[in-house]
Amino acid sequence: MSLTENGDLYSWGNNSSGELALGPKVQYTPKKIARLPRIMKFRCGFEHVLALAEDGSLYSWGCSEQLGRDPLVASHVIPSKIPSLPPIIDIACGSAHSMAYSREGELFVWGDNEQGQLGLGSTLRQNLPTRLEGFNRRIIQMKCGYLHSMVLTPKQDIYVWGNNSFGQLGKGET
Repeated sequence: MSLTENGDLYSWGNNSSGELALGPKVQYTPKKIARLPRIMKFRCGFEHVLALAEDGSLYSWGCSEQLGRDPLVASHVIPSKIPSLPPIIDIACGSAHSMAYSREGELFVWGDNEQGQLGLGSTLRQNLPTRLEGFNRRIIQMKCGYLHSMVLTPKQDIYVWGNNSFGQLGKGET
């Protein structure tokens, strides 16, 4: 995928779960994704995509269980707004989980949680955006790995959670 200076998003490549938001299974050349407002940033997971619009609304498409929308549909090939979120300023995607940070300083998480990568204190999947209660720190950067998540605060404190089987949490142990 590629984002132009005008806020248009283009996609190409494999489309097995609708992650390109285009009709054909494979798209060999870049094609503009229709039905999106001006996009500021996007993030890709393994089979899903988040796109943050200029007005703070968040759109998702691809494999359904990590989209923050109706989990009963196997895939969503048309980008749709995630209705339950306040205005968002930053986003991150892991393999099958996502995070969004709101203008009000709230961190929302959803998707796969088998290794605690949502930071909720359990390993239950969350199909819809869930506010990470108790995390009341300002965030300047956030990233998701395959099965882990991390955020950076203005004081340069790094908070990490999820799978640490290869030391990816930086705790000096696995």
